[in-house]
Amino acid sequence: MSYENPQAVINTESAKYYAAAISGIGKNVSDIINKQAAAARADAKARKKQNLIDSNNRVKFGSEYLVIVNKSLKDFNMSSVISPQLNELIDKAADVKTRLMNMTSGSAEYFELKDDLNALETFFNVGLEQGLENFVGIRTDMSNGQSSIGSEQEYKDGEVVNFGLSASATQPSLVTDVLSTLPNTKPIKRDFAIERIKGEDGKMGAYNIFAAFGKEFKNFTGEEVADFRNVPQRRYNINKDFGAESIVTNPNIKNTLVNALEDLGITKDYELNFGKKGIPSEALASIMEKGTKIVDRGGQKIEIPMISYEALRAKLNNSLTSRVGGIVKSGDAEMGDLGIGMNRMQSYVDDILPDDLAGNLTLEFDVSTESGLTKESFDALEKAIVTVKLKQLEGGLFGKEVEGPEEPSEGDIKRQDKKDMLSNLGKDLLTFDTLRPGRKSGIRMDIIPDEKFQQDLGLKVENLEQNTLELRECLLSSQVQQPEFD
Repeated sequence: MSYENPQAVINTESAKYYAAAISGIGKNVSDIINKQAAAARADAKARKKQNLIDSNNRVKFGSEYLVIVNKSLKDFNMSSVISPQLNELIDKAADVKTRLMNMTSGSAEYFELKDDLNALETFFNVGLEQGLENFVGIRTDMSNGQSSIGSEQEYKDGEVVNFGLSASATQPSLVTDVLSTLPNTKPIKRDFAIERIKGEDGKMGAYNIFAAFGKEFKNFTGEEVADFRNVPQRRYNINKDFGAESIVTNPNIKNTLVNALEDLGITKDYELNFGKKGIPSEALASIMEKGTKIVDRGGQKIEIPMISYEALRAKLNNSLTSRVGGIVKSGDAEMGDLGIGMNRMQSYVDDILPDDLAGNLTLEFDVSTESGLTKESFDALEKAIVTVKLKQLEGGLFGKEVEGPEEPSEGDIKRQDKKDMLSNLGKDLLTFDTLRPGRKSGIRMDIIPDEKFQQDLGLKVENLEQNTLELRECLLSSQVQQPEFD
């Protein structure tokens, strides 16, 4: 058997397969990479598109909110102070509205954002204007009311001609703070904030404007703290604290009484109803008594007819009860101002009625009565009001002057004083004790001109001479004939 060298086999195909495989893998990877890149670019384009849409929406929504806000700010002279806070809310509202457009309704987050957006839009459309109008309105009222503070409110042809701001129920610091915001007035340090408040049920409610007034200074550490001369810093909710129910004015009761007297015929054309011959009308006579009384008018004593308090009270009772009840029961429980009527009536007591008639009168509420007050409160109030009216009516009564002794002048009083003094000195001299004890026996004897005696007598004579001279001067100064003196 012959041995043959085996033939060498050279593999030339594997490399092709490897190359083909590598080429396939690279193509697959490339395809994947290309697909991922394409997807990434598509996502990038989508994000770009969405961002541009969102950005445009934010600008669009923000501009719309800004137009609404600017309408409310156009007449507000402190817009520069509150604008930074409003700009933040506008940006927030525009962002929330944009986010909601990209969400599907139904999630908890969606409803939370929707609730906040509703509160923001309500504030822009209603709350902001209401708050600023409240503030400007109260500022105008307080400014106009300074000249008539503490008086009754008055209307003419439906327009307020006398604001009647309460002097007893109005905080002086509130007036100072509000009036400091008037144009061309030195301002008190102030700041504004807009916050969403919680309701009594714990749920978030409306956005309200808050204003804080008060100075600040830096202490030795550099930290800003409240100025202790103005503690606590005054903070007001403009939407709630500056509404119509927050400012107490004095109700008008005067016109009710005036009109009642006219309707009853007690007065005519707002004067006591006397006939041409000075005879009182039947209605006027019904409240007058038979007796007379003496009153002081400018230092003169005048005798006038008497008006019966009980008769006048009975005539005015119905009108007064209805008017007081209308004031006390005014207000709206839903608006939170149910007590404003009671506050106004108490202010009337404190501001209008004299202290000697109602100085200690604190009214008590009773919804079951027509007047809205307890019987004790209304009786005391009625007595004070009718008494004041009675005195006013008495001022319109004619009378006759009561003659009395002429009042002595100041000179007459001085002259009489000197005469009385001279008379007493003369009596003193007449009764002057000229007897003195004997030097040895102790028996009282006639004058012994010792030193003590001479001093006593000399002092009395000196006083007599001095007062005689003063009396002479009084008589000369009044140009009265002086008597002769020895």
